[in-house]
Amino acid sequence: MTKQTNREKVVDLTSLLDVVLILLFGLLVTMSMETEEAQSEINALQNDLFQERMNVEYLMDEQEILMGQISEIIESEDPIKRLEQLDFISEQFYVIEVRVDSENGHEVVINEERTRIFLPLSIRNDQEALEQVKLELFDTIEELIAENNTEANYTLLSLEDRGGTYNFAFDLLWNVFRDIEEREGTIKIHKMQYIHY
Repeated sequence: MTKQTNREKVVDLTSLLDVVLILLFGLLVTMSMETEEAQSEINALQNDLFQERMNVEYLMDEQEILMGQISEIIESEDPIKRLEQLDFISEQFYVIEVRVDSENGHEVVINEERTRIFLPLSIRNDQEALEQVKLELFDTIEELIAENNTEANYTLLSLEDRGGTYNFAFDLLWNVFRDIEEREGTIKIHKMQYIHY
């Protein structure tokens, strides 16, 4: 065997160093390409987010305009102007009127049609019965919203108390409205209470 000198050993290490440098260069190129891909994905997501933000701002502006018009109607004293504005609102909103008929077994009436859903005082403390009624009302109203064939962009859920409605029944109906608003979104669903005696 021949004895290697220190210089020959360095040459052997130099070729190994070349291989390591080539691998390191390849790794840097790969990381650079992945960074560019990640940056392009980030840019695409930022564009999508910007578009969504613009859509939300547009819808919020539309909602603000409609709420301003509703306020004008409420505050207007000119009957002709009120009728014109009410026509405009009736085109924009699909109205679902809900009330409890206290003179007829506390039956829930939706858009002046009987539902055969009752809220008598006897179920006030029966959680299971209350949940069942709440679910039936939720499904009934959701079905009406889904079947809406008008050109209205929004739904107005109106809860009316003509007197004699139990507090628990009124609260239950209002909570159904809240659940629907949560499911459908506050942009599409609006709710109001109308109490008169």
